[in-house]
Amino acid sequence: MKRLREEGTGTSVDMSANEVMKLRLAVAMKECIETTPFDAITVKQICEKSGTSRQTFYRHFLDKYDLTNWYFDRLLMESFDRMGEGRTVYDGLVRKFTFIAEERAFFTAAFHNDDQNNLRDHDFHMIYHFYLKRIALWQHYENSSVQRPFAAVDTWTGRVAAERGLRSVSDDEDAVDEETRELLEMYCNASIYMTVQWVLGGMKKSPEELARLMVAAMPERINRIFKAVGLLE
Repeated sequence: MKRLREEGTGTSVDMSANEVMKLRLAVAMKECIETTPFDAITVKQICEKSGTSRQTFYRHFLDKYDLTNWYFDRLLMESFDRMGEGRTVYDGLVRKFTFIAEERAFFTAAFHNDDQNNLRDHDFHMIYHFYLKRIALWQHYENSSVQRPFAAVDTWTGRVAAERGLRSVSDDEDAVDEETRELLEMYCNASIYMTVQWVLGGMKKSPEELARLMVAAMPERINRIFKAVGLLE
């Protein structure tokens, strides 16, 4: 493991050799974006910029879109980690938008792209399933006689640190009722739309202002559930 000061976070983190290489490729792609439109960037350029081989690139990523989505996932994990344990949706969104603003050139280029596996679709699926898993896990305990375990919840994946051998509910969307799923899907789609408009429009609102709007736009049913789950105050 290597201990590095991760760009954009201001904190030191332990990273495996695999993560170090992925971040190296991500940094190279950000440098490419400074001079080349996103659509025109090639794997060859990224490899030349990072000083690595194509073989190394493809050992870590399927293509440049996979690399972009991985880098965005790091943002979401950093922003939403431990949500429900003292941090709220608002807190997570502020951190997410702050990171995007700090990486303005990279994410402006990425959100402009409409190709398959684009960042807009990836962002939607990640936040939708993040919220869905939290709701499903909460409903599982609310609707059962099983005592909630004294165990940390991995909020990104919905897993439970199984101190008592308990497993999380299935990832199957059937674990959450249809109306809640539909409202959540509508809300997440609207959130992504507003995020993209904010990015491509020059980020005129502050991260705090945009986060407040996102929370205010939440459907009443989703708002109630998020408060029960611990995602809202």
